Amino acid sequence: MSNKMVLRDWSKKTKVKVEWVHYTVEFTVDADFGIPGAITVANNHQNEFFLETMTVEGFPSGPVHFPWNSWVQASKDHPLRICLSNKVKILIKLNQIP
Repeated sequence: MSNKMVLRDWSKKTKVKVEWVHYTVEFTVDADFGIPGAITVANNHQNEFFLETMTVEGFPSGPVHFPWNSWVQASKDHPLRICLSNKVKILIKLNQIP
């Protein structure tokens, strides 16, 4: 797991009235970590925001996309959200589902 990171220029873009706003986060993971399968997101602001997608770049196999298409509520209401990448496969035996 990488260290916590924050969005750059959040306060500069809060009053922007456009359809999409792009933010950048830079973080480092160990080379032996592999390809990330999930990202956790916490919203430390009062208002919710709509997160369409996240893309993590810098891997030899190419970028990893995290489709979200959901609102991220303030941490006081929902402390942490988890998003799976579009490359994650979850295997479940049907007889193990309650």
